[in-house]
Amino acid sequence: YSERNISLINQLRDAIAQGNITLYFQPVYDLRSDRACGIEVLTRWDTEQGQKISPSEIFYLAEVGGFVAELTVSVVEHAIRYYLAAVNPKTNDVRLSINLSPKCLREERFLEEVGMLLRRYQMPSKMLSFEIKEAAIIEDPSITRESLNSIRAMGVGLTIDEFGAAYSNYRYLSSLPVTEVKLDQRVGAALDSRARSDELMLLIRLCQEQDIKLVVHGVEDQKTLEHLEQLGCTFAQGHYFAAPVKASEFRLGKGLSLRRTRSLRV
Repeated sequence: YSERNISLINQLRDAIAQGNITLYFQPVYDLRSDRACGIEVLTRWDTEQGQKISPSEIFYLAEVGGFVAELTVSVVEHAIRYYLAAVNPKTNDVRLSINLSPKCLREERFLEEVGMLLRRYQMPSKMLSFEIKEAAIIEDPSITRESLNSIRAMGVGLTIDEFGAAYSNYRYLSSLPVTEVKLDQRVGAALDSRARSDELMLLIRLCQEQDIKLVVHGVEDQKTLEHLEQLGCTFAQGHYFAAPVKASEFRLGKGLSLRRTRSLRV
């Protein structure tokens, strides 16, 4: 509760009410077809003083201020609008992923409000996924099997984000209703290590056995991409493919073989 944070919390609350949180979309690619198969939603906020606040700090401030559920519901609604303007979910199997703070699950009406938004915009629930950081799933008491099952009961997907950054025992995946894991980019950047490569191969097999989609996040160069493909990875995300684009400007294209030139069309 520093003076800076108190000021930013008050400004953020006003920014949410006024719709001044900017959303960006970054696609996830299927390496087998070079087509977008998913979209991650990123938040950006420029204060009135011109400070650029990162996505992680936006959610941190909202958590401290006690309105992270309100922020997330607003992000979900605006993201769905932009998504439906860019993607026809009846003809494109492209899932929308939105970061979720564990504190949202403490709010009784949160999932109910998400369900209302899905019905209002006629958005198929299977096209939405919530991303929760692995550390939160392991450490936060708000994250229980019951709360995760509540998400899955809606038909909404569940992604473990920043996977592998702090834990090496992946077997717990089989006890959770997870549909996707997003590998922490620090793991992807350390693939020159034989131990890391062996771990990733083990994880690939585990995800295949559990029918879990494995996405490698933070791919920045051709060398990393080639290594991932050699190991058998089929889904990836990163600036090598495409930088985040303002959600209002995002459109889903029809191009193929895009990663070869780094001019990936989405």
